Amino acid sequence: MKFIKKYKWIILMIFLICGFILFIWLYYHKFICYSQGYQVTSGVFGDYMGGVLGSTFAFLSFMALLYTIHLQHKELISAREEANEQKKLVSNQIEIMNIQNFETTFFNMLNQISNIINLYDFNSQSGASYFTNNLKNLWRDYDKVKRFEIHDVDKYLDANKKYLYDFRNFVLHISNIVRLIHNSKFEVLRLEMYYDILNGYLSHLQKFYIEVCRNSESFKHIKQYLEFVDRSRKIWEEGCKQEIEKDTVKITSG
Repeated sequence: MKFIKKYKWIILMIFLICGFILFIWLYYHKFICYSQGYQVTSGVFGDYMGGVLGSTFAFLSFMALLYTIHLQHKELISAREEANEQKKLVSNQIEIMNIQNFETTFFNMLNQISNIINLYDFNSQSGASYFTNNLKNLWRDYDKVKRFEIHDVDKYLDANKKYLYDFRNFVLHISNIVRLIHNSKFEVLRLEMYYDILNGYLSHLQKFYIEVCRNSESFKHIKQYLEFVDRSRKIWEEGCKQEIEKDTVKITSG
């Protein structure tokens, strides 16, 4: 069935040719020969048919050539479309693999933040507790200098160099995560999504500390990778206030 469907026009053409030959033979034998009073011979009929069919087959050969060219053109278009589809499929697969590889690295780096913080131990305090308490002290000092007023920033940062030095690994790791996002070359919406995930992963005090480091000369080489915090500054400032107020309430109640 597939063969008949594929070559139906060729098969139809063969039947038409056979029918045409039969028609010519009957016409020549019945009307021409008998009307003129002589019988047809094989040689005469052959000469006659040769002349007629020679032109006919030449025409049919030309038509067959055109039809073959038409089929080849359709096959070429089909092959080109299939190649384009395959190219898109491969491109999509590569993009999916790139996203998967990126996200594996990205989320592993997010998980490493906790490991870095836990290394900041002091006496009996856990790393997370020691880190958070120091950031609270840093916030209280910051509150004294009128929220980073220009004439007080240098004085504030100079007074808190110890914090900047002790916890620099945390900030360097955050900058590496931002660098990873920045260099991924994904579309803007996807980049924004990863920045939002990072922002959501960090506490308000941690964002505050990153902002402090961003204004320090000690971290100027990675300053461009710490600017992502600015977008939520009002939010983390209010969050820091609330965390400090909760801590003050606990101390007063105790």
